[in-house]
Amino acid sequence: MEAGQRAEMGSVETGLRAELVCKDFVVWNGFWGFLHPQRRRVLDAVSAHFPRGAITGLAGANGAGKTTLLKILAGLITPTSGRILLDGVPSAVGSTPMTAGPASQAHGAVASAAGPASTAAGSAWRSRVAITIAESRSFYWRLTCLQNLRFFSALLGRTGTENRIRDVAARLDMTGFLDQRFYQLSSGQMQRMAIARALLADPDVWLLDEPERDLDSAGVAALREEIRRAKMLGRCLVLVTHDEGTLHTLCDPVVHLVQGRVVLPAEQGRTGPLPGGTA
Repeated sequence: MEAGQRAEMGSVETGLRAELVCKDFVVWNGFWGFLHPQRRRVLDAVSAHFPRGAITGLAGANGAGKTTLLKILAGLITPTSGRILLDGVPSAVGSTPMTAGPASQAHGAVASAAGPASTAAGSAWRSRVAITIAESRSFYWRLTCLQNLRFFSALLGRTGTENRIRDVAARLDMTGFLDQRFYQLSSGQMQRMAIARALLADPDVWLLDEPERDLDSAGVAALREEIRRAKMLGRCLVLVTHDEGTLHTLCDPVVHLVQGRVVLPAEQGRTGPLPGGTA
């Protein structure tokens, strides 16, 4: 979205907002568990605002629901109930009707790469949102890095692809391995590829799940420069990390999740409101 378009939005809230987002997964215990499936609640009435021009940290212990929330924000999976808004407009993907009390009975289905029923609306949403997540299976292992990046750029319908790929590769110090096949890369190089793919999308919203994982010091410095650049451009950034130093250095504000609920930073025992959201 251009700066002029954002200015025209006037008093409309900008950035991402999660409203009373719940997510249940169906689990089967034991060999005959499919006869009596049970529901496990991973997110419980999560409400939070992720503003533009800021790097919002998403903190919490393993299993707190951070990655699940990121995938819902990205439109990759649907919540059991609740909704996501971008710049005040409800998402066409990753949202279900608002419900009060217990979660609705609908299963939280995983959205395919092509999107849900409203393919056009889903594509429009995903063209504005990029997620960097440590899932190497999302690349084509037998293609070179350059071929992978060309492919994903083509999916986005971007122009000037070759020059942009070379520019992003140079900024992330990837030029030396662009012609290697993806399966030949180290884990740190794979992480740089995930970062590069998100940058090629030039997204309004950039969601990052532990992006510094496996990166060397030069890679961390390059990533932080890109994050700060996106912030200066007025992008909405959400950063998941377990590193307290990174939270204090890069992030403001910080949303804390404990067992799937938003909590006040200083109060681990009970839920409470955060600026821009309620629990």
